[in-house]
Amino acid sequence: NRGVVVGTWFPNHDLKAAAAGQFVSSYIPGLMPILEKSASSVHWFFVQARDDAAEAVRQRNKVVGNYAGMTFWEECVGVRDIFSALAESLRMVCVARKLAGHIDRLSQWPGSKVNVRAHIQKLWDDGISSDAALSRLLLHHGIKNYVRIIGPQRAFLTTSELQFWERLLFCEAHKQSTPCIAMQNSIISEIDFRSFLTEKMAHSADIMRQMPDAFVCNGRAAYDIMVQGGYPTSRLLTAETLRYQYLSEVSVDICATPVRLVVVVGYGADEIHAQLGLLHEALCRGAGNKYDEIVIKGHPAHPISGLLEEMSFAQYGAIEVKTPVGELLKEPGVFYVANSSAVAIEVMYARQPLVVQGLEDDFNFSPLSGQKGVCFVHTPQELRQALENPQPATLQDDFFFFGTDLSEWKKILAEYRL
Repeated sequence: NRGVVVGTWFPNHDLKAAAAGQFVSSYIPGLMPILEKSASSVHWFFVQARDDAAEAVRQRNKVVGNYAGMTFWEECVGVRDIFSALAESLRMVCVARKLAGHIDRLSQWPGSKVNVRAHIQKLWDDGISSDAALSRLLLHHGIKNYVRIIGPQRAFLTTSELQFWERLLFCEAHKQSTPCIAMQNSIISEIDFRSFLTEKMAHSADIMRQMPDAFVCNGRAAYDIMVQGGYPTSRLLTAETLRYQYLSEVSVDICATPVRLVVVVGYGADEIHAQLGLLHEALCRGAGNKYDEIVIKGHPAHPISGLLEEMSFAQYGAIEVKTPVGELLKEPGVFYVANSSAVAIEVMYARQPLVVQGLEDDFNFSPLSGQKGVCFVHTPQELRQALENPQPATLQDDFFFFGTDLSEWKKILAEYRL
């Protein structure tokens, strides 16, 4: 009985609904009822965003009874896969050593003063000889086993950021002639190479096998970037945003002098330390004096409790919270957001004062890069000045497409007979 497979991160769901035995994805809440009504079965394939596997399984088991299946990729890996991945890892290390000189030459871009190799060195090491590299090899085995076991389906869908695991999933699904749809759940940056395709790449069967048959953009900004990056327009569609649909209804009483500072921390370890370090120095210089409340929210995949304690943020009255961003936006405040975080977009739609972490000697991965009137800060003094005189920012009207009836999504699903 062919159904639909939805690949997504876990946990990213409504915990209140989970307590009642229901699974509601935070990425595609409005689409879930439509999928469940139209598809004969909905299978969920999870990639973990946390290290606590036992807790993830416990949360999954609370809600799994309502669906055809909910599977973590780790549950599809056997002993033979482990030994095979170890052998592959050793081969990769040997090949990487032979390529080192070639990569050095390719990293010298004509007319550029940027030391590209220095920027990618950590990524190179992580991708070749680290625990993360071995984990990805195991993930590949898990995905191959999962797709083989579940068999051909009506479609594979992912809450998409064009991550490596999605490409692996698409590749295996295409071997069974199963169509794949990527549902943009976040934002797309102009300097994100994941959305960049040269003409040669776009005509490579091996590369395009790793790409979805349809990438559904959630707004004009994303569509334009994908086109400019060389993504084939024949594979691009547009539809209502799913994850950010609630922003069309966000209504906040604008406060002339907000007394709450909300700090939204990023994902990567280097970015986290840089952002919190800048904040700590600014608070030392009195940047928090005008605020009655300072709350700090970390990323689910990177706990920050230990770092906050180590840096003694409590002396400034700062506390850690795990409140969803949507709830934080309902109250007036000033938001200091990590450079790479898409939360900056949500703050702008809520018309709240926004300050964005700037980066020195690095790529600007902010989704607001190139947008007018955005306050980027690079030094403690700049951050202090921004927090003492916060300003709201505005965004282009069609950055996201809204529509509670999801009419465009219904057309897409109908086209794929879902």
